[in-house]
This record gives sequence, structure tokens and C-alpha cells, in this order.
Amino acid sequence: PLQKNVLHEALARALHGDVEVIPGNRENTSSDTYLDNAMLDELKSSLPPAQLVKLVDQVIVDIEAKVQEGIASAEREEIESLSRASHALKGLGASFGNDALAQLADRIQQACKRGEALQATTMALENLEDTCANSVSALQAYRQHIGGDANA
Repeated sequence: PLQKNVLHEALARALHGDVEVIPGNRENTSSDTYLDNAMLDELKSSLPPAQLVKLVDQVIVDIEAKVQEGIASAEREEIESLSRASHALKGLGASFGNDALAQLADRIQQACKRGEALQATTMALENLEDTCANSVSALQAYRQHIGGDANA
């Protein structure tokens, strides 16, 4: 499982350019590490359930679309497109406290910016699909928890 304090320190260093974040090995993490419950509770308290369900549904669609865009870009070695998709995924991950997705997307985007095409494409091709699947699964479970039908 991810340790939030270690993750936050790594993200801070990476965002400030102090150190290079090197991708780790893939880990099997449980879905509870994919969403920040405190952030979700804040969203839940500020939005009506039906609106929150619709938001979660849209985030799921957007994540899946950007992941496919990122994978396709990596396969074609289109680094600018991969960087844009990664940037969007970083924001989508951060919007729900999905640190695993946000961190991976940031690492890919930073590798793109440094011109490290092989590292960026390798991270995308080896990790993006699994991280997306785990993230979407966690979001779907959360969606069920908050109230199932968006038309309610």
C-alpha cells in the first residue's frame, strides 16, 4: 500500500524539480489506496448525491478516454500527446485524491518534459492500463456507496 507521507514528499520534490522521481515496480494495491476518503467526504458534503454520482461517472469516462489516448500516444511515440494526456490524468487523479493515478501521470509527464521518451512510453505502456483499471474500480465502488442511480 502507498504511504501518503512518502507519496506527498515525492510529489513535492518532483513538482519542485529538486529530485528525479524514478518509477517503482508495479504493486498490487487495494482499491482503498486509490481514493482519498477525506477529499471524497468533502465532495460528498458539498454536492447533492445525484450530482456527485454524475460527476463520478464523468470522471470515470474521462479517465478511461485519457488512458487510451496516453497508451495510443506511447505506442506511436508521440511524446507531446502523451504529455498532454498525462497532464489531464494527473488532474483527474488529483480531483478525487487518487494519488496512484496522479503520481504515475506526473512521472510520465515529467519524463516527457525531460525528453526521456523511452522512460515515458515504457511507464505508460507498462503501468497506465493497470492503474486506470484499479482507479476506475475504486471510483465505481465509491459510486455504489454514494447512491447508485444518477437519476435519483
